[in-house]
Amino acid sequence: MESGQEDNAASILNRVLKTSQSKASLTNAQFTLFQRCWENASYREIAEEMGYEYDYIKQVGSQVWQLLSRLTGEKVTKSNLQMVMRRCAEQAAATESPPIRCDWGDATDVFTFFDRTEELATLNAWIQ
Repeated sequence: MESGQEDNAASILNRVLKTSQSKASLTNAQFTLFQRCWENASYREIAEEMGYEYDYIKQVGSQVWQLLSRLTGEKVTKSNLQMVMRRCAEQAAATESPPIRCDWGDATDVFTFFDRTEELATLNAWIQ
């Protein structure tokens, strides 16, 4: 398993969860199942690795697919997981507004105030 793939799966999942209106999150078992399914592991492999029964892992998988289907508005299954999640993450990225940046390069340097004694006194009085 490559670290980049794991980070990619986790970041895509986080982006989809973040853009949903609900405060949905995955349990540790659900998150591990999600990552391993992203890597095309079988339920049997996942059950053996995690120390759970095969039927329990299938049940956890069903819960994850239902949750993700509800959040994405598309039917999510083990076989279409990557395709749906990537598409939803791309849509989420497209709708995110870029951070607001201010360019103060042409701003006047106001290191000192000249003839502003009265205004400074008023400001000091207001602050105190």
